[in-house]
Amino acid sequence: MRAKASIKPAFADKGQIKRIHVLASKLELPDSVYRKWLGERYNVTSSKQLTVDQAKDFIRGLEYFAVQCGYWERDPNKAKYNELAGRQGMASPAQLRMVESIWVELTKPATDAERDSTLRAFLFKRFKTSHLKFLDLSTVDKVICALKTMKERGWKGSATTPQEAA
Repeated sequence: MRAKASIKPAFADKGQIKRIHVLASKLELPDSVYRKWLGERYNVTSSKQLTVDQAKDFIRGLEYFAVQCGYWERDPNKAKYNELAGRQGMASPAQLRMVESIWVELTKPATDAERDSTLRAFLFKRFKTSHLKFLDLSTVDKVICALKTMKERGWKGSATTPQEAA
């Protein structure tokens, strides 16, 4: 008779533990209450003892309370472009969000429509791509590099004139 191999659960990673502590701090959660929640819900005494799934669950709960109390806001753009994930040879959703966020920092558009139209004009003029969602892997790297260079050089463009971008 063979002994069953024990499968060790994956413990929470450093990012999850950090997020738990940030949320607990934002909520001004007393250590005794924090430990009580961990003990009652997950039968552990420290966040380092949580599995990955338990940590996700605990973070979700803490985020819910933090949002309800007004200490935390959900990032509405976190899932933006996720429907474009998994396209072979195309830019990832994270890369598309990065391009958009750097563009917003550079141009400071007044509206979303203004941001979209100026970004599309910039992409078409410089990279012959009509929309962010059509960026392939090689082009998105060039776009990110160009935008970071513009940012480093202190380019100050207006919200409506991307053509001035060098």
